[in-house]
Amino acid sequence: MASTPNRLIHETSPYLLQHAHNPVDWFPWGEEALRKARAEQKIILVSIGYAACHWCHVMEKESFTDPEVANLLAADYVCIKVDREERPDLDAHFMEILTTMTGSGGWPLHVFTTPELLPLHGGTYFPPEPGWGRPSFKQLITLIATQWRESRQKLLKDAGELREWLHSRLPGLPKPGGAAQSGVDPAMAALLFWSERLDPEWGGFGEQPKFPQPTILSHFLRQGARGQGTVWLQPILDTLDRMAAGGIRDQLGGAFHRYATDRAWRVPHFEIMLYDNALLARLYLEAWQLTGQTRHARVARAILDDLLNRFRLPDGAFISSLDADSAGEEGLYYTWTPEEVIAVLGEGRAAGFIDRFLPDIPEAEVDGRMVVNFLGDPQALWESLDGLASEWAALTRERAMRPEPARDDKVLVSWNALTVSALAKVGAALEIPAYLEAARLALHAIDREPMFHSRRGAGVASAVFLDDYAFLIQALLDAYEAWFDEAMWRRAEHLGLEMLHRFQPAPGAPLQLTPIDAETGIPPRIEWQDGVIPSGLSVAMNVLHRLAARDPEGELARESRLIWAGLEGCWQHGAPMVTEMLWGLEWHDQARCDIVITGRGDREARLLREIRRRFIPGLVLRRQKGEEALSVQVCRNGSCHRPVDTVAGLSALLD
Repeated sequence: MASTPNRLIHETSPYLLQHAHNPVDWFPWGEEALRKARAEQKIILVSIGYAACHWCHVMEKESFTDPEVANLLAADYVCIKVDREERPDLDAHFMEILTTMTGSGGWPLHVFTTPELLPLHGGTYFPPEPGWGRPSFKQLITLIATQWRESRQKLLKDAGELREWLHSRLPGLPKPGGAAQSGVDPAMAALLFWSERLDPEWGGFGEQPKFPQPTILSHFLRQGARGQGTVWLQPILDTLDRMAAGGIRDQLGGAFHRYATDRAWRVPHFEIMLYDNALLARLYLEAWQLTGQTRHARVARAILDDLLNRFRLPDGAFISSLDADSAGEEGLYYTWTPEEVIAVLGEGRAAGFIDRFLPDIPEAEVDGRMVVNFLGDPQALWESLDGLASEWAALTRERAMRPEPARDDKVLVSWNALTVSALAKVGAALEIPAYLEAARLALHAIDREPMFHSRRGAGVASAVFLDDYAFLIQALLDAYEAWFDEAMWRRAEHLGLEMLHRFQPAPGAPLQLTPIDAETGIPPRIEWQDGVIPSGLSVAMNVLHRLAARDPEGELARESRLIWAGLEGCWQHGAPMVTEMLWGLEWHDQARCDIVITGRGDREARLLREIRRRFIPGLVLRRQKGEEALSVQVCRNGSCHRPVDTVAGLSALLD
């Protein structure tokens, strides 16, 4: 560790601060670093990661604390460290380069470039000694530096050709027409694509590692609610049960880890991310609304309770993640040996817990310790938990005495907004006032002027992105539908107009990831594909459609129609990659369901309960003031039914 900190000591990102005492002469991304590289004609090393990343920690300890590595880098490189969560634009840009060059990606992400940012080489984790078919990090930086000194013109020529090749292969915004899929229902096209990749035995998609993919799973539920693709509905619900019962979920806490390393959801990569759990809470609520099965509601509540317990800051905002490591070991906080369980519970009480939750199988073992999994029928998980409530509480208290995983305590507006949406939706549907109050406090903590993307304490990062606006508008609309505060709707409309002004390069054009006046050092990009997190463009289109429902001839409605028409190619040729954007079809076309509650009466709570217990894709819920008797009007398929004032009448319209 360097005795004198480097430039990163002035940053707010916990990930950058983890490297602030490295002997490596790190720069944050910015003009100072780029200018130095150009002036001294040095190679640029862009190193991207995040605070909860296990292999980022490993490489930091193995290579970036090594004085020899630091000296090699100082001689020929300008080294830039980036937090991918603070700078999603840089992460997306360099990840696209890396995956196009190598066919795969991941973190830590390393890209070597010329001073003009032409790509030279890239990779993820590099070991301190050669292994796994990879050179050591010292070998790599020595080789690239030697080539730069001795064969610079050839390297520059190759870099220019590589850039042109990459440019020809990087995906742009799909254009409508041309393909045979024209005319195929995009929602069904997405179902068909993902159904072919559904694991018939364990659920989820693909082999391993296996990510929950909440936006894709939600698409199946949404189409099932509309009566489409019902043949796949049970396998999707089985997936939710297996995930909830597996080691990918922290069974003692309630939240989900980022992904499973195996097909059967038994062993996770132990980091816990805020965005995953916000999206999964929404997903399990939708499953409850669709099926009425209380176990899905219990998963949603367990997730949010864990976020409130371990992620919430005093001002109501939520931190970004919990580390995979504790006390220097991956997963130590979450794993157990039978002897540890017996020491806490005694042999008699421990037997039942071990038999049901601590599988003696190699597939659930990490370094001789076991990941907690439920071994019975996944649908019986919660009954088993209820039967072992005292044992569960004792183990939870014991675990709280262990060294806790590190916290990335920066506040991201986009991820917090997803959490507000989850709290508002679950709180309203399950009638949990504490969730609604938590949503209010979190909104107050993140909805500030000027808009920001990230803050930690009093330190605010200046960058802002489309995701921040789109997700915050969505949170405001979800909050409005939870407690009908007109100020929420007006604020959402204001931010909608501001979002168009800041992120739309021309009228009718799709919104880009960064503000149109931002100078980032890289080309602006349109992020149209959904990942584990929905794209900002997808959510932006959805909220514009929702806002247009109240003012169909207003500026937001007109502009949303123009942008939507230009995005036809996205769902015509890439429907499986835009399952979140396909929500927009529900709000844009005749499938939208407008429900307006008007007047006063003592049946309002019961009428709202009837609406909120259902999964209604394309729902726009409004509350109008008035002194007349309470009534509810439902409009679907372009026509409005006569207002009703009873639960039975409303139920008949919604069935």
